[in-house]
Amino acid sequence: MGVLIISVLLSRIASMIQKNLHVYKSVEVARITQALFLLHYQNPELFINLRKVLVGFYPYEVTMLTRVLSMLPSRRLDEGVVSRVDDVIAQCSLSELNTISIAVAKWIRNDPSYRHNTHSRYVRLLQRLSHCGHERLQTADRLDLLLEELKYVSGEWFEEMLLDETFVTLKRMIDQINPSNVSDLAFFLTRTNHLYPPLMDRIASVATEHIDEVPA
Repeated sequence: MGVLIISVLLSRIASMIQKNLHVYKSVEVARITQALFLLHYQNPELFINLRKVLVGFYPYEVTMLTRVLSMLPSRRLDEGVVSRVDDVIAQCSLSELNTISIAVAKWIRNDPSYRHNTHSRYVRLLQRLSHCGHERLQTADRLDLLLEELKYVSGEWFEEMLLDETFVTLKRMIDQINPSNVSDLAFFLTRTNHLYPPLMDRIASVATEHIDEVPA
């Protein structure tokens, strides 16, 4: 009985959403989509209409909306989405680039044509993500900002494409390690299981010398 009531309620909510889609902003539609997805709601017609709204996103919304688009039941990546994502990739942080790469990986798994097309839109998009990631690391000049971008970065794409370049950048910034950021850097090294000796030595030196200043 409870399941039936929830199903009826969801259907009514979805009906109201569909009637009023024209008044919602892209970010609001993204939140609605995430909620419906988490509730396992199934309505192909509604998802098609949601997708039409989502592909009209603005550049500053790209990361969130790309992630939500990857949740929707669609076997292939729209060229319009690729174009919009490509337009703003150069402005994205490392965390945002990582989020987009995860969304692309989902599209790849859902599109059977990928394995037969090595020059697909997915390959081009992943290459662009990697290029922008390398460029962002090579031009980074403040360790605190870099560590903030790396705080939520993880996964296969980052480890395969950017991890080595990240440590080159961290080594370049080794003199910027101080009591306020030493804990964040140590956490990153532990999380990536990449214990780079020069950085470890510097972390130990700073922590020992400034033991009372290191945040708990």
